[in-house]
Amino acid sequence: YEDLSCLLSIRSVNGDCGPTGPDAPLGRGVAQAIEAFLAIGRRMGFHTVNLDGYAGYVQWGDTGPVVAILTHLDTVPAGGEWAASP
Repeated sequence: YEDLSCLLSIRSVNGDCGPTGPDAPLGRGVAQAIEAFLAIGRRMGFHTVNLDGYAGYVQWGDTGPVVAILTHLDTVPAGGEWAASP
């Protein structure tokens, strides 16, 4: 519950406040959301990788077959002015 609350509390709107350099090319909020996600993974004992501020992943082990579960952290405004239903 606390991890989900942490992630939901971050305003991770793409481009919010503009790019802030190579570590936050999509804006500070998106960078903060990626880092919060990776911090959760590190706390759980996983290896984590930040892909230049565009994405990140959490990895368990370093050999054998790879199983991937893809997900995303929203980067659109929370208001009701969306082009499509969420």
